[in-house]
Amino acid sequence: MKLFNFFSSITWGNRKNYKLKYSNQIQSSSALIIFVFLLTLQVNVFGQEFFNYKKYLFDPPSSLSLNIEEINRTTGYIRVNGYDSGGPMYISWDWGDGNFENGWFPMTHTYADISQNYILKVVAHYSGGEEEAEAVVA
Repeated sequence: MKLFNFFSSITWGNRKNYKLKYSNQIQSSSALIIFVFLLTLQVNVFGQEFFNYKKYLFDPPSSLSLNIEEINRTTGYIRVNGYDSGGPMYISWDWGDGNFENGWFPMTHTYADISQNYILKVVAHYSGGEEEAEAVVA
């Protein structure tokens, strides 16, 4: 199966057109080299990992999901629902305003200062010490 089809035409005035065609073997080798390069690639910016494609290719999909069902900007009230198909032992909530609590879905909270946005962090804690986290702006 051809992975790539490289053709190039070059015209120099009245001269003939020259066509360059890579063989299937070279095409397959090129594709393999690119694939191996991508497997070893990690994008780093100033020494901090920026994107790790391996997480998306090899890690199981997230089982924790959040959904803001209701938010009242005048009172600061928020109701968050979601699910976790991984069967956590407990779920911890960091509301972003200095309040922390443990609880299941749905959860409600009222922010005292309604003039700003908060980052809500929810962490599902599993047996064996594993954790999975999600964050939303509230």
